Amino acid sequence: MPGQPNGVAVNLPVLNERAALETVVPAIIRQLCGRRHTLCAVDGGSTDGTVEFLRGLAQAGESIIVIERPRPGRGCQRGDASRAGLAWLLDHTDHEVFVDIDG
Repeated sequence: MPGQPNGVAVNLPVLNERAALETVVPAIIRQLCGRRHTLCAVDGGSTDGTVEFLRGLAQAGESIIVIERPRPGRGCQRGDASRAGLAWLLDHTDHEVFVDIDG
């Protein structure tokens, strides 16, 4: 929309993070201070209700996209999830995308 600042994209790789997400997701949204945003959660094959929790937030109106990409090995999951989420955000939003690579 002309004259309106771009939103903020948050890429969040997850794997069996259900308990942590109950506090992490609201904290992320609070930090965005009302800015337009999309949180892209890429799940690596969770079995603890992570996907269901995130989909519930999305159905309740939060701007959350859930991508399921199960991969073997935690490092493979995190790397693949980061790439998949970034690609989705770049293809589907006009948000500012900040990339932080943890080495």
